[in-house]
Amino acid sequence: MTFVAAPRSGVTAYDPRRASGSVDYRRAIRRAGVGIGTLTAASGTAGAVTLTAAAPNLQKDIVLGAPPNNFRRLDVTMSVSCDHGDANPFNTHGVENGGPFAHSAYVNPGRLQDNVGYTFDYHGGGYFHIDYSFVFGLKSDGSVTVKLTGTMKDDGSGSVQDTYSPAQFTVARDGNYGGSISMEHDGGGYHNGPAKLTFHIANVQQTG
Repeated sequence: MTFVAAPRSGVTAYDPRRASGSVDYRRAIRRAGVGIGTLTAASGTAGAVTLTAAAPNLQKDIVLGAPPNNFRRLDVTMSVSCDHGDANPFNTHGVENGGPFAHSAYVNPGRLQDNVGYTFDYHGGGYFHIDYSFVFGLKSDGSVTVKLTGTMKDDGSGSVQDTYSPAQFTVARDGNYGGSISMEHDGGGYHNGPAKLTFHIANVQQTG
């Protein structure tokens, strides 16, 4: 932090026991710890002075500590491996991969929930996609609950082809949790999946 020195004029001090010309302005502001370079009376105004700091552009280091332990950051990494096959030889077939991707979420006493979402779209569109959602909730001991859901939808009609029922688990404070979920759908003449999401979550202290 830097304090920039600049003259301040028109400062008025009042002492009913003394004439304005005999007021000890230096004593009055000595406790500020800045130091006085010049202190001159402003003509025409009783008790008014112009004050200039003795040491301009003072600098003072301020040590900022880390937030409390209940300010948590969830570092999430994930990747997807997904297959597709159908009876049309001109369509795209086979396994495609997405990731790994990294995301972070933040929870604290003023923000009890946060979320991370990711959508995998097979071959960039035209086939099917899967929406994944992680919802995080802070607990009083610094651990974090996680609710993971997944929904597979057809790109054309938007119809739901498969869902992954919410998986709920807890990541201990300063702990880690890893796992995977799989989804697939068998239709007339085609098969979407299996689509495997692999993820890892670290519950760490928020640093800023």
